[in-house]
Amino acid sequence: MEETDLHKPLLPEPQEDVFVDEASPEEEDKQCGAPSRKVRFGLVAFFSIATAVVVFHLFYTSPECRSKMELMATVVMPGVEVSNLHRTAPQYRALEWLACKDPRHMTIDDDATELLERFSLVTFYYSFGGDSWWRKSKYRHDWSRWLTISSHCDWESSWRVTILDFFMSNKHGTLCDADGRVTALKIDHSNMHGGTLPTEIGNLKGLRDLNLGLNELVGPIPSEIGNLQQLTYLHLGVNKLSGPIPSEIGHLQQLDELDLSFNKFSGPIPSEVGHLQQLKHLDLSFNTLSGPIPSEVGHLQQLKHLDLSINTLSGPIPSEVGHLQQLEILEIFNNKFSGPIPSEIGHLQQLMALSFIDNAFSGPIPSEIGHLQQLKSLNLASNKFSGPIPSEIGNLQQLESLNLASNKFSGPIPSEIGHLQQLKSLYLVGNIGLTGTVPVEVGQLESIMQAVFSNTSLTGGLDDLAICKHRESVWWLQADCGGLNPKITCECCTQCCRTDENGNTHTRCDAD
Repeated sequence: MEETDLHKPLLPEPQEDVFVDEASPEEEDKQCGAPSRKVRFGLVAFFSIATAVVVFHLFYTSPECRSKMELMATVVMPGVEVSNLHRTAPQYRALEWLACKDPRHMTIDDDATELLERFSLVTFYYSFGGDSWWRKSKYRHDWSRWLTISSHCDWESSWRVTILDFFMSNKHGTLCDADGRVTALKIDHSNMHGGTLPTEIGNLKGLRDLNLGLNELVGPIPSEIGNLQQLTYLHLGVNKLSGPIPSEIGHLQQLDELDLSFNKFSGPIPSEVGHLQQLKHLDLSFNTLSGPIPSEVGHLQQLKHLDLSINTLSGPIPSEVGHLQQLEILEIFNNKFSGPIPSEIGHLQQLMALSFIDNAFSGPIPSEIGHLQQLKSLNLASNKFSGPIPSEIGNLQQLESLNLASNKFSGPIPSEIGHLQQLKSLYLVGNIGLTGTVPVEVGQLESIMQAVFSNTSLTGGLDDLAICKHRESVWWLQADCGGLNPKITCECCTQCCRTDENGNTHTRCDAD
């Protein structure tokens, strides 16, 4: 190498240009195994056309069908213009089905009542999303027979074979009389999410049994419910219905049972409920009803079961409740009722269960309570009752449960409670005004399984009483027998609540 070459800068050697042969989109798709762009475009076009065809068939009504619908509407919807109905409205869809798709091919020359009932049932079907009842049902009804069999009297559900068949074998769907009139409509447990009660329900004027319970219905009860004057059973419980209870419900004067429980009804109990003088069962529990119990409830002299629990009802119990002399169960717990128990309560001599828990009742228990000699359960806990526990409670020879907890009762426990030979549970906890000792007569009750005497001013001992000697049958016995200064001695208690050096009871109770 020449000397001069050593001083030359080192330059990169020239390279030939390299050209990358980029694959076309079609070749890339082939390499990836994906459909070609032409194929993808074809699929998109196909599905777009198919969707358009489906939408066309859903919303297109031929002129011939439209003409039949307008003619049919003069019978089933007089005064309503078909052109004013939205194509997705249940009434429009029902009218279209009846005029153009009904396998029976009825015309306006057929029996008008039957035609109206058929239209109303189809409206009902579409209002509740009937084509999805089977898909949503928790209890495995098969509603596929609706709209597919000639007679709507055969529109019923058939059960899939499950263990539920043994317990729930009643027919569900529609039921007709010998003249083909709809007398029963049972579509419970069908999970009809978001469905609303159509006004056309009022067209089924021969209906005697309407059961739409345990669904997810929303909205109000239409006032047309008052047209069902043959109805004896109305069950709309366990839904999401809302708004006021319509006053027209008072037109259902043949009603034997009314269940509107577990909904979102609000406002007052309508006074018209007093017109239902055949009613035996009234359940309005688990709603947000407010206001007083109307005095007209006293007209329901056939009533056996009244449940108004878990609402926001208020005011005193009307004395007219004493007219319900067939009443066996009275439950009004978890409300805002106040005032005294009326002495007329003593007229309810068929009463077996009475529950007033968690209200604001005050004053003494009337001595007339002793007239309720069929009573098995008396629950007055969590109120503001005061005064002595009446000795007349000892007359309740059938009593099995007595709960007077969390009130302001004072004085001694009446020894007459020892007459209650059927008593299994006795709750006196939370009545700091109770004084003296647990009477020997009470302690001798061999039927007792639960007894709670804590958070009172009771003193003495329980160990010498039969309630302790028969401990094997007593599974819960609680008293103020713990702490530094126990009020009661009780070696056999299953729980001892602690008291401090001043004799005040703490909330903590220790298990034995």
